[in-house]
Amino acid sequence: DRCYGVDPFEISEGQHHLDGNLALKYARTRATFGSDFDRAARQQTVLIAALDKALDQNISLFARAPQLWNAFQDTVTTSMSYQDVIGLALLVKDIPVENIYRAVIDYNYVEDYTAPDQARVLVPIRERIRDLRDQFFSNALPSTSSEAAEMMIAENIGIEVLNGTFVDGLAGDTVDYLKRRGFIIAGIGDAEEKGQLNTQLIVLGDAPATLDFLAQILEVDPTHIFQGDQVGDKPQIRVILGADWTISAPDQ
Repeated sequence: DRCYGVDPFEISEGQHHLDGNLALKYARTRATFGSDFDRAARQQTVLIAALDKALDQNISLFARAPQLWNAFQDTVTTSMSYQDVIGLALLVKDIPVENIYRAVIDYNYVEDYTAPDQARVLVPIRERIRDLRDQFFSNALPSTSSEAAEMMIAENIGIEVLNGTFVDGLAGDTVDYLKRRGFIIAGIGDAEEKGQLNTQLIVLGDAPATLDFLAQILEVDPTHIFQGDQVGDKPQIRVILGADWTISAPDQ
């Protein structure tokens, strides 16, 4: 507790609805067999539960976004702008929980060691941690397999490509590049504003498979993906090309 004593925390077996204080105690306690490693796993569980709760209230939360942003200024440090956070939130809300990968570095990845000052510490087993890192991030990347392309084709979503750079012909070359990968082109032209630094995706409707595959192909950062209002009866994705996009020589 705040006087450096003990603040017992127990939860009986079963389902519970935790308020903020109880959720914090649940996430912070390490009085279990796995100590800090158990705590790391529980913190991930709490974050996923908070995400699930937030998505249940996505309309009210987005409406309160400016107030929430201001409330977090004293407790959160980030290099992201308010617009970046909103864009990322719009992307995250469409990611199924089962597609979120998690890992905890536990006793399988460390070994006991007694330091020169006789302190008992845990030393990382670097080879195992590197293997976990490689497995974790390779599994978390979007698939480039034919299955991903087939899911994209099944959605039958039109792609509009707009050149936001001063590079002549970039939109046309990009259209050819996307056509060879099975994308349906619904339009091509110049963006209203030239000199765009970053390529952006504007999602007009619901097209998760096409969005995932397109974002991977064009290497678009999640913070540059935005949700727009669907025009007409059919969803569409608008691509605004930025200076960060180039086509490799073999594809030109």
